[in-house]
Amino acid sequence: MGKNVPYSFNVDQLEKSFLQPTLMLMGRQDSAVGYRDMWQIIENYPRASFGILDRAGHDLHIDQEILFNEMVKEWLNRLTQAAETSKKLSMPLPADSGSADRPTVLD
Repeated sequence: MGKNVPYSFNVDQLEKSFLQPTLMLMGRQDSAVGYRDMWQIIENYPRASFGILDRAGHDLHIDQEILFNEMVKEWLNRLTQAAETSKKLSMPLPADSGSADRPTVLD
């Protein structure tokens, strides 16, 4: 799939699954790129939404503007939620008794 396009990584052969929210949209009538090859990489993107938009060619953002925009909005919401969850998981636990410079010791 990515043979003639200089991606920052090889989308066809990932070392491990890409676990972040992903959106892959293709136009059913896209004569420049097509859509069938995308199904070969779906397992590499377990958090991906794949969409094949009918009545859309290579310019699916124009051909199916409303559907395209709604799918992008949903994906952006998932990105925001993932970032918030990640931030919560990486936040340090509050220190006891208001002493931020002393670690809490549990017996």
